[in-house]
Amino acid sequence: MTEYSYLIYFTDPYGVGKSQYVVANEVGLTNVPKNTLKDYDRLITFDVHTLVDDLRINKGSLPAELIDISDALRLNAAVSRSDGGEKVWGFWRNIKPHFKNQASWKILSGVYSVLDPIPESSDLPALLSEFVVALGLLWNDTKDKLELNGELARFLDVEVPVAQIFYYR
Repeated sequence: MTEYSYLIYFTDPYGVGKSQYVVANEVGLTNVPKNTLKDYDRLITFDVHTLVDDLRINKGSLPAELIDISDALRLNAAVSRSDGGEKVWGFWRNIKPHFKNQASWKILSGVYSVLDPIPESSDLPALLSEFVVALGLLWNDTKDKLELNGELARFLDVEVPVAQIFYYR
């Protein structure tokens, strides 16, 4: 079984280089500098386009492979944007049931919607830990659905590598 590492990030809404990147794996949570992301082989995250823009602005590096769980959710939903697909495959809508504490979901979704500031550093480890658990549960559910639909191999062998081309452009 493949172990996955997850990337959680907070972009700097003011563009002054205060973005934060946290990698979570079997070792735990690790704050990583923007230039060391290239040392990771595969990271699962969300909203990769925002991440890539942030890393470009801050002159950071991309890991060898990024898996955008949002792309997997879109593939599973099989509903186009024009048919209301965003409501079906939206990341924050899909991860919400995986949070034990809905207040944590509300705080984090507010931060990513740029409605709320990044929580105080004393509150952040608990929020990030809960976020990582929810992200892992969502990835496992999404991966299982892809496999059930016969789409997992195509997603990992075709969709993900093609996406990498666009991330590196």
